[in-house]
Parts: sequence; C-alpha cells; structure tokens
Amino acid sequence: LPCRKAKMRCDGADPICSTCLRRDVICQYTTRKTRGQGKRCACFSDILFY
Repeated sequence: LPCRKAKMRCDGADPICSTCLRRDVICQYTTRKTRGQGKRCACFSDILFY
C-alpha cells in the first residue's frame, strides 16, 4: 500500500523514505501538477513474501 493509503506519514527522504525502509517496500515518488507540495510519495508493496 502507498504511504497515503496505509495512513502513514512520508518524510520525503530520497531515494527511499524512512517509512518504506522500515516496511521494506519499494518507494517511488510522483510529481504533483497542482498547487502545494512538489512531490508525493507513492510507495508500492510489490514485495514477494516467502
């Protein structure tokens, strides 16, 4: 789940936010075209669980 959907705050660290690092998920940022923050965290949990 993305940080936003998981209701977890993204600190915006680059290349990986601390939330994704702690959750061991892939962290990707998307740029916003609207007013406000310049980038938004879209963290994907495309991890294979064994």
